[in-house]
Amino acid sequence: MTGGGFAGCAIAIVDRTQVDAFGSTFRPAYTARTGRRAVLHICAASDGTSITTLDLATS
Repeated sequence: MTGGGFAGCAIAIVDRTQVDAFGSTFRPAYTARTGRRAVLHICAASDGTSITTLDLATS
């Protein structure tokens, strides 16, 4: 659970083959328990940040 006081936020690490099943199960369960509509933001991990050196002399 994480969040800045905006009713909380949960991060669920779910196998990509199970995302639809997770959403179909989680959304109604969350609404039944809290009375609020669940909003899921589906994303994938990436390589993260890196440093790029710009050669401004040739630009």
